[in-house]
Amino acid sequence: MGETLARLRSLCPTVSVGTLTADLMHLGDELELLERVGVGIVHVDVMDGCFCPQMTVGPPYVRGLRTPLLKDVHLMVGEPLEKLGDYVAAGADIVTVHVESAVHIHRVLQRL
Repeated sequence: MGETLARLRSLCPTVSVGTLTADLMHLGDELELLERVGVGIVHVDVMDGCFCPQMTVGPPYVRGLRTPLLKDVHLMVGEPLEKLGDYVAAGADIVTVHVESAVHIHRVLQRL
């Protein structure tokens, strides 16, 4: 965890570039471009269709992001505690959750 925190601090201020509107057919090329221009963080919006109306990606997508960029995963899902471990195991370096998404948010924070 110390190495990730050190990388975050070295990037401040920084831009976290989202993948939500990326061209998935060229995502690898786009990630390489971001690396070349000095972006340090890629942002992944995860939506479950319940907590928010849209549905997006899951842990396999995060795992498939083959890049040295830090992966900032924004969980817009109901009861994120149930899914948190899957995203961390998939390679999430940063995880953001909504306080209103969990009945027991303190448990989510303890797990983080």
